[in-house]
Order: sequence, then structure tokens, then C-alpha cells
Amino acid sequence: MEIFNFVKKFIFKYKGSLIVFLIFSIIGWLMSIIVPYITGNYIDLLLQSKDFKVIYDFTAKIILIGITSITTSFIVSYTYVKIQTKSAIDLNFCVLEHVTKLPILYFKGVDSAYLNQRINSDSNTVVSFVLANMLDILTNALTIIFLAYISMRINAKLTLE
Repeated sequence: MEIFNFVKKFIFKYKGSLIVFLIFSIIGWLMSIIVPYITGNYIDLLLQSKDFKVIYDFTAKIILIGITSITTSFIVSYTYVKIQTKSAIDLNFCVLEHVTKLPILYFKGVDSAYLNQRINSDSNTVVSFVLANMLDILTNALTIIFLAYISMRINAKLTLE
């Protein structure tokens, strides 16, 4: 939790991009839940229906869902990289600013290029870790809620026991 508290000021600095990232991540999560259900219905329709218009309409819906899924995935990836890069740069700058205030004797025998590389690498790693875990916590919580809702709708008594 300390890592999140340390990094959140750098990530939440980009609230607009973070909100877009979370919204489209939720849309992508919904698509991953909906697609198997729709695919199952599509297969049932192909086996049962003789009307080609219904099949064409359903095919158009599946294509639209596929395009939406691809677009959503692109936006999530783009905003993730944008937030991660900007936040890591800010964190990197903050740490380097702290390093410049250290006494000169601290750097005796220290390779400054290696130190700078480690700070940059660690900043990127920490920000990526926090962003990925934020997304995982959100999607896992939504999955649990969704599964509990579905289970309750199917059989509340069995779900609660």
C-alpha cells in the first residue's frame, strides 16, 4: 500500500487520461464478458434460422462488437502508455531532484550513469506495477459483483448457502 501512496500523486496528476483509461478498461471488460454470450447465440441462430436477413443482421452486430473491442483495446493501450510514461518521468524527476540534494561524498565510487539508469528503470517499473494493479483490482471486483449478480438471478438460495 505504501507503493501506491507514493506513486499516486504522480499518476493522479493525469486525472483526465486516467478516467479515460478506466472507462475504456471497463468497456473492454464488458466486451470480454459479452462476446462469448453473443457468439453462443450466433451459433444457435446459425443452426436454427433459415432467414438470411436475421443472420446478416446478427453478423453485422458481431462485426460492430469486434470493431468496438479493437477500438477500445487501442484506446486502453494508448492511454496506459501515456499515463505510464508521463508519471514515470515525473517520478524520475522527483527522485533525481532528491539525489541532487545529497552530499557529494555519497557519490564517491558510484557510477552516476548506472545510478541514473536504475532510477529511470525503477520509476518505470513502479508506475507500471501500480497502474496494472489498479486495473486488476477494478476488473476483478467487477467480475465478482457480476458473477454474484448472475448467480443470484439463477438461484438465490443456492448462491447464499
